[in-house]
Amino acid sequence: MEEGVEIALQGDTIVDFIDFTEYVVTSLARILSVRYVAVAIPDESNEKRLKVLKMWENDHIREPFEYPLTDTPCERLYAEKKSIIIRDGLQNEYPQNQWFSASGLDSYYGIPLFDSEQSLIGHIYLMDNSPVFMDHRHEILLKLFARLTEGKLERHLKKQSTRSADYFTNNNQELLNYQQAVAELDTFFYKASHDIRTPITAIEGVYNIIKVDPALAKNPVLKLLEKQIIKIKALNASIIEVGGIRSRMREFVPLNLNVLVSEVVSSINTQKEVVPTIDIHPDLQITSDRYLLSMILKSIITNSFQYLDESKNNPGIDISASEAEGRIIMSIQDNGTGINPHLAKKLFSMFYRADTNRSGFGLGLYKAKMAADKLGIDLAIDSIENEGTIVRISC
Repeated sequence: MEEGVEIALQGDTIVDFIDFTEYVVTSLARILSVRYVAVAIPDESNEKRLKVLKMWENDHIREPFEYPLTDTPCERLYAEKKSIIIRDGLQNEYPQNQWFSASGLDSYYGIPLFDSEQSLIGHIYLMDNSPVFMDHRHEILLKLFARLTEGKLERHLKKQSTRSADYFTNNNQELLNYQQAVAELDTFFYKASHDIRTPITAIEGVYNIIKVDPALAKNPVLKLLEKQIIKIKALNASIIEVGGIRSRMREFVPLNLNVLVSEVVSSINTQKEVVPTIDIHPDLQITSDRYLLSMILKSIITNSFQYLDESKNNPGIDISASEAEGRIIMSIQDNGTGINPHLAKKLFSMFYRADTNRSGFGLGLYKAKMAADKLGIDLAIDSIENEGTIVRISC
């Protein structure tokens, strides 16, 4: 008894709380000759789970882990806020607990830990394969370890709470800074796109006046000007769409996926003669934001058209969708030029163009990724150079 008290008091000199809990479980296991000793606290994010800070298991220290309260005597301890003793028959009392039966456990002794305001903040428990034998001296010793642990645990939790508060304050300021930056960026997209529109309209007006003059209409410079006007209008439209995606409030509505895909395909302006095949059940429904989902599909299908290899025997685009495990999986596959697999991950980056010889601004797949992130949709690209590309959409 005297030796046990001395061991307990020696542990009280340990400053680090985690080191102290390891000392507690190790000392109690050896003094009381039990196979399992643990210090556990409630999981702050889930009241039905406990976190074991340290456990002595057979002959070694087990690292921290979590377990559910249900079907354990710990559930009674937290409900009744008092020590729970099951001297034998633990498996019979909790037949649903597979760990008890697999480990051959027969007895349990749990003692609650309270803070200075008598709030339950954790507990120490012992378990063994044999009936528990705890005489008066053993119970006094266990309570001494519990009282020492209570004080250190309360101080530890207060430190953790202070750190969490500081972390929240710092991160809250970072969040405010981020939100301000996002708002400024949204303002930039809006003002830039609308400010650019005015000179574009002026240039286009001058161009329309000039082209009606027969003496100037055939001037090659005029053709070049026309191409540049079309190009800059398309770029400005893409910038407006990027800003629209960023600021859009999602509106989830039920959609017929077959109908939506058909509408998107019909809306794509292309000179390619290829007609995509659509393999989607006519009644397949999805709940999503029509505008954002259409943006994703249009960007990806347009990209497939752009990189079609019409020199192949059967150039084509195949669009399919199916429902599996509560999710809708779509694929858009082409047998076009493809891309080096190492470069595929860059395709969703802003202004990235895999082939600089082709028209475009490198914003199509970037817009698709933005919209997908906003809807919680996963996009994945697999591509093989000179063979084709497949984009998988998981909703």
